[in-house]
Amino acid sequence: PLSELDLGWDGHLHDLLSQGTKTPSQLLVDAFIKGISRLTVVYYDLADPRVFEEALEAARLLGVHVEIGIELSVGRRGERLHFMYLPPQDGTPASLKRFLAAHPEELGQFFTRLADNAQGRKRTVVALLEEFNRTRLKEINSRFRNLPFLQAPALRVEELEEHLRWGQASHIHLGQVVTEQLKGLLHKRVLYLKSQYQHSLHRLKQGESSSWEVDNLRQEYQRARAEYAECRPDRLAEHFGLAARRHEDYDSAFASLADLDPVLQACGGRLAFIHPLSQGAENAVRTLIREHRRIAEVETFNASDSGFRDPADLRRLNRLVELLD
Repeated sequence: PLSELDLGWDGHLHDLLSQGTKTPSQLLVDAFIKGISRLTVVYYDLADPRVFEEALEAARLLGVHVEIGIELSVGRRGERLHFMYLPPQDGTPASLKRFLAAHPEELGQFFTRLADNAQGRKRTVVALLEEFNRTRLKEINSRFRNLPFLQAPALRVEELEEHLRWGQASHIHLGQVVTEQLKGLLHKRVLYLKSQYQHSLHRLKQGESSSWEVDNLRQEYQRARAEYAECRPDRLAEHFGLAARRHEDYDSAFASLADLDPVLQACGGRLAFIHPLSQGAENAVRTLIREHRRIAEVETFNASDSGFRDPADLRRLNRLVELLD
């Protein structure tokens, strides 16, 4: 089994039950094809065992070791830090179910706070959707204001909710909704402008059009093709600012890491500091030094997050972890 070969690993993955795009089984098949030995699949809540059962069963069948984590945030809006709680487990659904059954009181309070955070996250995503309708749609439709059939309609909350599993919303889901909304429309624009461009070429040959008009339509057609090619959730999220901003953020139900002590002390498990540079290098350093007794692991590189960080800060973070160790 791959789990015994100690090859590749990934310590922070999401499937579509949180903020990913693949089913748990698809995620594990991908890992098997790539020869990965162990994964950590992360969810927002484990109160319902159905959330983690598929991933662990697929892992058993494919011989990949999977650990299940719970992602959470701590702190006030605009200042929230992100962590991952890793319960005691042996890679089987039975071990996690025993863990859940053994600590109903501590986990009950913990899951209540996670549910509060889920509601805050959903309110933030809905606010982003509404802002997209108010401001970004004007940008998208400005070049086609006289062509209603080429204009994008406003997004509806119901369309967002169709993407949610167990009520867990994220800006990733919003990016998927925007992509689905725009993909067909952008394709229609490409076909329309291609037709207009070809017609203008014909008219130019007949002496009924100018080269300026042809060049203008060619540029519009090429721009539409580029927009269609770039219509992916990650690109749209970057271009339209679909990630939560400070003024649209929410207060975490966990005011500080001390709120996690009842679970960590009574239930065991480990706490990982993820996206440590999300609130700046100074906050990362202060948190690591102040909370080093609570933090067992540090995510020093995340493929999605690191693209937004200063490479020098990433190197310094690794050096700091080395010194602390």
